[in-house]
Amino acid sequence: MADTQSAPTGETPDSSAPNSSGPAPPTRPPSPGRRPPQLADWLASAGLVALFVLGSFVERGTQAEVRLAGVVLLLSSLPFLFAPFATLKRHGRVPDGASYCDTTTVVDQGVYGVVRHPQYLGYGLLAAGFGCRLQNPLTTALALAVLVLLYMQALREEGDLAERLEGYGDYARRVPRFNAPAGLFRYIVTKRRSPDDGGEA
Repeated sequence: MADTQSAPTGETPDSSAPNSSGPAPPTRPPSPGRRPPQLADWLASAGLVALFVLGSFVERGTQAEVRLAGVVLLLSSLPFLFAPFATLKRHGRVPDGASYCDTTTVVDQGVYGVVRHPQYLGYGLLAAGFGCRLQNPLTTALALAVLVLLYMQALREEGDLAERLEGYGDYARRVPRFNAPAGLFRYIVTKRRSPDDGGEA
């Protein structure tokens, strides 16, 4: 599970690469690029898998309205889960052959102009959707735990990104972390107010 705009690992720093306190020696571990997933990330991934598996075994609730809400949440997760692949590749100045996460500049186009962590939001919607569909105390508790873990991981990554990507602080002040309705409203208003600026947000 990954939802990071990050400078690539390796030896290609440039003017758009993350800021640092000075030139890093070649042997500095780890490199200033994308870091391995943290514990919260792994636990959230495991929690989502557990929710999927438990759905075949636990007793399910019968409230139709809650189950319908679960379907809406699951469907709502799809654009947040899949759009970042193309958005980061297209706008993130990703080096040839690198992961879509290995951006060398802050991306605020597309879904990243709506929320700062679209894939984590998508995973959160998945967890909430499973919880509503299953309506079981165990799966509800697990879904809540996944949401907390995703939030913790987002906070951890933001600290990294603010240090390593120039302009991330300004981006974080403009774009909400997870509030998609507020972010979408801001994104639409910004686009309408700047038609002569190439549509940049």
